Amino acid sequence: MKKKIYITLLLALFIKGYSQGPNNNINTSINIFPSSPDSYNLGTYGNVNIGEYTGTMMQDIPLYEYSIGDIKVPVSLKYSSNGIKVDEYTSLPGLGWTMSANGIISKIVRDKEDPLNGALWQKDETEDQATGYRALQLNFYEYTSMMENFDTEKDLYRVNIPGVFSTSFVRDGADTWIQEKKSDFKIKKIPEGFLIISPQGIKYYFTVTESSESRVQGVGWVPSEVSFESAYFLTRIEDTKNNIVYFEYGPDPLRYTANNNNTYNFFDTMMSINCSSDQGIPFASINGMKKTSTIVSYDSHRLKKIRNNINQNVLEFNYAPLGENTQENRSGYLHEIKNLQENGNGNPTIIDTYKMEYLLTSNNRVFLTKVYSETNTKQYKFEYINPELLPRRLSNAQDFWGYFNGATQNSHLIGKVDHYYLDFINFSFANREIDTNLSQSGLLSKITYPTKGYSKIFYEPHTKWGTKITPAPTKFDYMTVLTDDITDSNTTTKKIYSGKSQMIKFSGGAKFNQDCSAMTHQVRVYIKVKNLSTGQFEKLSTLSSLGYINEVSPYYYPGGSNEYYLDAKASVEYQVSISVSRPCFGGGVSFRYIDAPDSVVDTNLSIGGNRVEKIEHYDNVSSSPKVEKWYYSHKNQLHKSSGVSSFMPVLWKYTQGVHYCPPTELNPMFYQYTPYKYVSIFSNSLIPLFGNESQNVGYEYVTKSYGGLNFEKGGTFTEYVAGSDPIASNIFGEGIYRGGNYSNSKWNKGLVKKTEDLILKNGVLSPVKEVINEYFYNTSKKEEFLNFTGIKYGDTQMISKKTYKCTASDIVKNNTGFNPCFGKPLDYGIYYFPPIDLRMFGEVLQYKFFSHDYYLSKVTTNENFDNGVARTTVEYLYNNPLHYQQTSQKVTFPDLKVNETSYGYAHEKGNEFMVGKNMVGIPLETVTTQSIANNQKTLSKFETLYPVNQAEADMKTSGLTLPYKVNSKDLLDVVSTEITYDKYDDKGNLQQYTTKDGISTVIIWGYNNTYPIAKIENARYADVSQSLISTLVNASNLDASAGRNNDETDLLNALNTFRNGLSNNKVTTYTYDPLIGVRSITPPSGIRELYLYDSANRLEKVVDVDGKVLKEMKYNYKN
Repeated sequence: MKKKIYITLLLALFIKGYSQGPNNNINTSINIFPSSPDSYNLGTYGNVNIGEYTGTMMQDIPLYEYSIGDIKVPVSLKYSSNGIKVDEYTSLPGLGWTMSANGIISKIVRDKEDPLNGALWQKDETEDQATGYRALQLNFYEYTSMMENFDTEKDLYRVNIPGVFSTSFVRDGADTWIQEKKSDFKIKKIPEGFLIISPQGIKYYFTVTESSESRVQGVGWVPSEVSFESAYFLTRIEDTKNNIVYFEYGPDPLRYTANNNNTYNFFDTMMSINCSSDQGIPFASINGMKKTSTIVSYDSHRLKKIRNNINQNVLEFNYAPLGENTQENRSGYLHEIKNLQENGNGNPTIIDTYKMEYLLTSNNRVFLTKVYSETNTKQYKFEYINPELLPRRLSNAQDFWGYFNGATQNSHLIGKVDHYYLDFINFSFANREIDTNLSQSGLLSKITYPTKGYSKIFYEPHTKWGTKITPAPTKFDYMTVLTDDITDSNTTTKKIYSGKSQMIKFSGGAKFNQDCSAMTHQVRVYIKVKNLSTGQFEKLSTLSSLGYINEVSPYYYPGGSNEYYLDAKASVEYQVSISVSRPCFGGGVSFRYIDAPDSVVDTNLSIGGNRVEKIEHYDNVSSSPKVEKWYYSHKNQLHKSSGVSSFMPVLWKYTQGVHYCPPTELNPMFYQYTPYKYVSIFSNSLIPLFGNESQNVGYEYVTKSYGGLNFEKGGTFTEYVAGSDPIASNIFGEGIYRGGNYSNSKWNKGLVKKTEDLILKNGVLSPVKEVINEYFYNTSKKEEFLNFTGIKYGDTQMISKKTYKCTASDIVKNNTGFNPCFGKPLDYGIYYFPPIDLRMFGEVLQYKFFSHDYYLSKVTTNENFDNGVARTTVEYLYNNPLHYQQTSQKVTFPDLKVNETSYGYAHEKGNEFMVGKNMVGIPLETVTTQSIANNQKTLSKFETLYPVNQAEADMKTSGLTLPYKVNSKDLLDVVSTEITYDKYDDKGNLQQYTTKDGISTVIIWGYNNTYPIAKIENARYADVSQSLISTLVNASNLDASAGRNNDETDLLNALNTFRNGLSNNKVTTYTYDPLIGVRSITPPSGIRELYLYDSANRLEKVVDVDGKVLKEMKYNYKN
């Protein structure tokens, strides 16, 4: 991390004048089109408290902080992964990594790209008086399920401005954008893209657009491509002082196969259609394996430069390919980041360069292995678990969650699922089970730091507590029966015991006994099964894709289907009988059954993906490790997982179709529709397995051990709010579709409820400190927005509809969503299907997008001592409905003394000038009171004054919205001025201020107006020679264009000349290495202090001009 030294007094003044306010941080047939992998990954950061809650390995490699004025742009590489998926597309810095430098808005298109006013919805229960049906609702459901271009799902946007703002939002109207968590950030649509304004008035422009195309191609058909805008890149940041940071991009076109999708349909060809004029349902086109692939194309962009409007400092990002045919048209990976000064002559001065090295495996998988600086010894090295084992993208060797499982023999991706019809089919299913070792392939396993220390990371599979069922062994048995020409009939019986509830299939056959005389009758072998507990004969069934169908008199015959099923109950003995009733008949039956109960035990069940088990930290190669061990369980039940998963994979469903029987020629107005069903198995889950935050599991309890596996050096216990969002629900139709998107109703998942610091005492973990968090949910500001997913079964032909006539209230009603009557004449006709007809052709699912308002409301800290508990509570209030800033804070100490601080912002102070610029998060007034017993007193009251209109800003603050005065009020309510900000330049740099004692101080800014280079006490800016200022500023600008540790002689001479020209004033001067820190400070005494930095740009020591050490910094290794 970069260390910088600033002028202490100036920093103190600006903290008072520019305080950012209180900060309370706590650590399938549904169309979904995401943005490109790099865009989508950047957009998901910050959506939920990942880390311990999800067991995610996270690592941040800070490289630079690019700053100008109030704008700070951290540049880093971030690692976050629970496992590398087989189909995962490599990001610019390698698998598992993202580059965090520029903000992005990623867009997930749901159904169709939203029109200007957002997706259509409806909440209308108006009944047709003639029929009693909800006519307008049925009309909407028909459009939703049957019409391709009727968009009823809101596209989901995700914004991420690193270190500033992260949320999801949707459109509600032409330019109304609803955030998942309400805030004072303003989102606006502009012609080029988006504009987001922070509560401090800083503007973020997203005007470079990523466009995408998606095509699903399969067996003999290629649907048209779907094109849409999928991301918007941050291109400019403007603060309130006219400082601007620009982001420049280069093209990054991508085209590749995102995934393969397999579907297998099982259709019972014996199903009756009941349609006299039927030409036959197309069984052949439905049955069997269907393989499709999703081809995506992205006209995307990658960051090339970051620059500003003040100086010539530039960060340059360069990319390079890794050999040939690396991975499906990715033209390059992040190669280097240069920090340079442009001189205007085409030969910039390079201050520093970070370079990246990669491992390219034989399977074309790319891993970042090294990040190092060319100008110092700073470097990071990375190792991974068996990276060479990770197969090529699109390999079939993956579990249901997409992680590698070693099943290279898979020829497709259809895995075994739990469905009665599939228990007895002849099909070779793929192995999609979890391999807990191989699923870790490609995960980060070791980090070596610039200090030469390193960390080793160990993983274990995600788990949740549940019931594990181990099936008892299956027994095989058979029976035969035979008659000859002497024997008229024969029966064979056998007793079987059913150890569990099960479907037992009896496969049999019948034939004529060739040793007898000529066959004179049809061969029949009858089967019966008696329940020996009840003495009753059980009904046997046949099986089709529609389910089990009871048979009245089951028998076997040559050429028949010859399969019957018994719905056997647990712990019941049955007698199976097969019989023939004529001479010379024979036959047999075989069956498998389980005669013992399954083994059932409550245990930890593996879920797809991995979590961090422990990390070993080493100071150097010869040191002993410092161990951190995670138990994802309660401190009192370390063996029991507290995992809460979203959903297990949903891999099958009934698919319904509608067969149209054409009318006969003599009766053209007669028609018949016959619904039919078949079982479809899918390779990919019908519901998203990784929830709204790209995580598939969260842990309610996490217990962490320090020093080893057994809390040798204590530990921590954290309780989280765990849970999962609900999946879309059926609101119309048969309800056979098993899929959809999630509603984001679980607003608090991942929030910390409680933390404890633990020590091991007498074998028991005891808390020494407990922190309890409470949250407030503002139900009055909760909003919900409906999304509808339509599932189409078939087209309608020659079917009559009902007619609804629009009423006087219908034609003016605009608050129930989609209304085909709105604006139409009275009695305008709307046509709709009755429910019984419409259900044949489709169904409708519903899910919701919620906008929440919640905040941390109270923190209680209990510290345990031998003589009792010391309790401190902090309460946070957000009481102004006009904004979302904290309005007060109340601290109650163990001695019951109470300190209260209230904050007033632009809304409270009536400063509409600031409100109009969205500068609503800057505290303008702070009042602190203290209560002891029943006595209350005001400790302090400060008010920072800003201009209230542009004219006042032009007169007092160079036209900018900046503070010009800080007032205080004493115990007698007497107002006095603490400080006056007398003069700013056009970039908002303070050039002169006057303290309450009447002494004014001048500040001279250099290095292209980015750093203060001189402070002159007891002077006014107008009294300082402009030629002295210009000479000094020009010298600093020239020094700024030089490299690190350049010769400062010319600048120091200019500073001495400046000091000599103001011999009657106290003058302090400063020099810098830009982007590193202060290089020297010369106080009024003239005795210069030099600031020296190590290779990692950290302040190492402060020395005088003779080299004597005045202050020295020691940095010890810490992960």
